[in-house]
Amino acid sequence: MSKSNSMTDHGETEHGGPSEHGPKPNAGGVSNLVFFGDSLTDNGNLFAAYGIPQPPYWDGRFSNGPTYAETLPGLLGVAAGNVQNYAFGGARAVRTGPTDLDTQVATYLANLGGSPAPKGTEAVLYIGNNDFLNYTPTAANPPPAEIAMIMAHIQGAIQQLHAVGVDKIVLFTLPDFSITPAGQALATTNPALVAGADALINASNDALKALAAADNAAGIHVTIVDATILGNAVSADGHAFGL
Repeated sequence: MSKSNSMTDHGETEHGGPSEHGPKPNAGGVSNLVFFGDSLTDNGNLFAAYGIPQPPYWDGRFSNGPTYAETLPGLLGVAAGNVQNYAFGGARAVRTGPTDLDTQVATYLANLGGSPAPKGTEAVLYIGNNDFLNYTPTAANPPPAEIAMIMAHIQGAIQQLHAVGVDKIVLFTLPDFSITPAGQALATTNPALVAGADALINASNDALKALAAADNAAGIHVTIVDATILGNAVSADGHAFGL
């Protein structure tokens, strides 16, 4: 997006490109982080562009505090100046609008200016939630076809990032719909819908894991973070996680 050249607060240089200087890779080999995704990762990009979300959401995030993308760099010892975040609330994998995955990756590549990604760069992709939130199964677009399209766009992003030298790529599975507030609200009135949504998400997660396995076999370093397991653990015992 055109506004990316002014995203200096989100880890880019004043010219819009990635920081060329910074610490050597830490013990985990990561010295630069770049995030792509939706509202779960957005650190204020949608707010900066369109003025949403408004309070009671916190400081332009779709949360009540900083996102995981804002706390993870510190945990990994990555300098703030070596962190870039291209995520936008509402982004989808399949759609190709100005805030969606394809555009996020294209903007990052453009900001590299033809140079390779800095050594020690890890890309995090957490996408797909909004594709399913806006999906209605039809004869023309059954669930397997929708999942295949989502995977194709994610794989396209992975290949482009790998081609410019991104060392590691992290993908997130999607959490079960049944643990979300909307899913819990529908559990008694429409349990079949909730069960169907969970089955769809589980099938998508299986496809994502297969995609990652194929990429690793092809020499692309891809790691899966299982948000399904994490989400279920938090839902079952929030107190154990300080909630």
